[in-house]
Amino acid sequence: MNLCASGATAEWPNKIEEYEREYAGRGYEPPPVDEESQSELDAQALQRYNEYRDQWISLWSPNYGSFEDINLNLLIPNLLLPCAATIPWKRYTDEPAPPETYYCNTLQIFSARVMGLKHGLQWPLDVFGMVAVRDNVDRKRNIIFYRERDNCQTLTKKDPYLVLTGPTRAVVLTDPVTFEVILKVKGAIECQDKVLSFLAQRLILHSPATLSSRLFYESYTSNRSTLRFKFADIGLSVEATISVRVIDGSFPKGFHGQFAARTAGVVHDEDVVHEKVVLLDFGDENASFIGDNGSIELSRRVISVGVRGHLEVCVKVWRDEYMALEEDKVEFMPKDAGVSFGSQPLQVASCQMVVTVSWSLISSDPEPM
Repeated sequence: MNLCASGATAEWPNKIEEYEREYAGRGYEPPPVDEESQSELDAQALQRYNEYRDQWISLWSPNYGSFEDINLNLLIPNLLLPCAATIPWKRYTDEPAPPETYYCNTLQIFSARVMGLKHGLQWPLDVFGMVAVRDNVDRKRNIIFYRERDNCQTLTKKDPYLVLTGPTRAVVLTDPVTFEVILKVKGAIECQDKVLSFLAQRLILHSPATLSSRLFYESYTSNRSTLRFKFADIGLSVEATISVRVIDGSFPKGFHGQFAARTAGVVHDEDVVHEKVVLLDFGDENASFIGDNGSIELSRRVISVGVRGHLEVCVKVWRDEYMALEEDKVEFMPKDAGVSFGSQPLQVASCQMVVTVSWSLISSDPEPM
């Protein structure tokens, strides 16, 4: 359901945008939008979102449960949302997949960027809320970003990207897929919080089942901002769940770093690109993401890999922008099931880490067959 405003609902935001363009054309800063007007904008966004919610409940609630249910496999701290994980990750890693299970196209989300601030919003922003994806398998929220109000992410003009934490299982790309966004900007007190983005938008690619993978950009605009997604349609693919564990040495202190994953063969404008899925970004306080048994607490674990491609898991560390990188990588060939171990450990400085990938076929049926 495209939740674009129509008729009288769209009139007020359109007038404000025209007013701002007129002032910008004259070289002036537009006047601030008063609080009453901002409340009107928020009310309109909420109305459109509630229309989507009511339609979802009417169509799908009898068969798929509550609108608020999420498909959750990862432990997200302080998550207070209802949890009903109908489809686990690694669904067919150890259990035999049913005969009807097949390779299918999936949605790989690389990034979500906040841009186009308006109506009184300025950088930096303390952002909290949720971004989720719903596919046609079980139509539940597959969380890709979640923050409580007391655990905001600070976005700046230099770094306006949300730190993604999902999906928690592969997103099956049978049209349509819905992006659901409830993001707010934290104010000095709760009643001063402002809506950053409040929408539900359908993505329809009409992609045939194919071995090729394609890169896309899609921007969704709400009253106060635009959220720009970078994603790929990964052709005939399997699900890969990644884990990393320190087996020897210790992580270098005082370094910044990143764990990431890449898959081969994503095409954009007829060129092959090598986009990465960031599994974890970390600063110079290293201990917080290493567990007692040496396991690395990755922010993201699940990605999709085309059956004719390969998976590359890499790590890099640096002290500052002027210091040379230390980096390493390990590659895996996709499998229908089972577990793969890296042919050699990842190593930075004296620290050695083993990478494990659990493979699973992807089913478009929410119930075990």
